[in-house]
Amino acid sequence: RQAFQDSAAGAAYLPTVRQMMIAFSRVFGKYPFDKYGMTAVVPFGFGGMEHQTLTTLNKYLFTDPGVVSHELAHQWWGDLVTCGDWADIWLNESFATYSEAIWQESLGGFAALKGYMKYDLEHFNYESWSGAVYDPIGQGFNLFDDVVYSKGAWVLHTLRGVLGDSSFFRTLAAYRDRYAGKAALTREFKAVVDSIAGTDMSWFFNQWIFGRGWPEYASRFSSVTDSLVLTVYQRQNPSWPTFTMPIQVRAYRGST
Repeated sequence: RQAFQDSAAGAAYLPTVRQMMIAFSRVFGKYPFDKYGMTAVVPFGFGGMEHQTLTTLNKYLFTDPGVVSHELAHQWWGDLVTCGDWADIWLNESFATYSEAIWQESLGGFAALKGYMKYDLEHFNYESWSGAVYDPIGQGFNLFDDVVYSKGAWVLHTLRGVLGDSSFFRTLAAYRDRYAGKAALTREFKAVVDSIAGTDMSWFFNQWIFGRGWPEYASRFSSVTDSLVLTVYQRQNPSWPTFTMPIQVRAYRGST
């Protein structure tokens, strides 16, 4: 009876998986393989494990949208294009984690994307977040620590903000085309970013990929008649870098 109930729940969830595939195909390019399957098992010590065209899922999470979308996204980022070295594991896991947020964005627009990033992926209290996204083992972290999952997803979101949507998704398309069926290193992904951005993005990678921590902003302002003076400064751990980052500012006057 339980097997029948599990099968029925799986069958009922398949239309959602198809919608995920459609959503990802729109932003990542056509699904790269001829088929896709999922199998749910227990006991299983993880949420899921991607294999090319077939994902293994924890029985208790086989309809969890975060887990299912994450593992499906690995078909592009991990199975079609994979990391060339364990130090580059973020090229697999950060991309798949950010894809969870992209799935939510496809359902509810920017508000849903923002909500997922804030409430599901904002893990500043995790110790590994103080480290660099690149080479977790070299810093004494677990290979699959949160620094390459949620922090890495935030780094990709930040890169999207710097590049703008058009250039960001063109970067992913170019990265996919160049390394489909191959392995890629972080420096090779950076070269793709540079080519689409039309400028050297070392400043971004040195801070966000190879550097530690994150910026903590504070501000003060003064105003006289129709003039506003705003000072924004950073007050993060002094062992972390000073971040060069564009930030958006909105000023209100009076009740508006």
